Amino acid sequence: MAVPTEQLDSQQIQLAFAYGGTSGGYKVPSLIGVYWSAPYLHDGGVAVGPDAQTQCGVPGTLLQGIPPDPVNSLRALIDRELRQRVIAANASAPSLRAMHVQGIGHEFWVDAETGFTPVDQEALIQYVFSLRQALAP
Repeated sequence: MAVPTEQLDSQQIQLAFAYGGTSGGYKVPSLIGVYWSAPYLHDGGVAVGPDAQTQCGVPGTLLQGIPPDPVNSLRALIDRELRQRVIAANASAPSLRAMHVQGIGHEFWVDAETGFTPVDQEALIQYVFSLRQALAP
């Protein structure tokens, strides 16, 4: 199924995908289907299980045979307190340090410190995951 682009600026599309004679070329991955791609970040280090209190980071999820929960893992991308717990958990595993799995990067916070409520945070998470429905017929 084709991704709808009618509402997008055609010049921005050309720049993003480096066609039409532009010098662009930074391809931004789509958010469609991000629900199915946890754990997140380039190193796969942002993983949180169904119990965000006890299942943080790769040591608390994947290394225990627990699949990352997409909602809690995405929350860890935007909530600095939860992310710090994920980073600390990852740092506690020598094997992860050797592989440079940290869960650090992309600090775009949607949390209390930046003026967002838990309701705002949940709305953002649900919006991002609603994009998966674009794949349905």
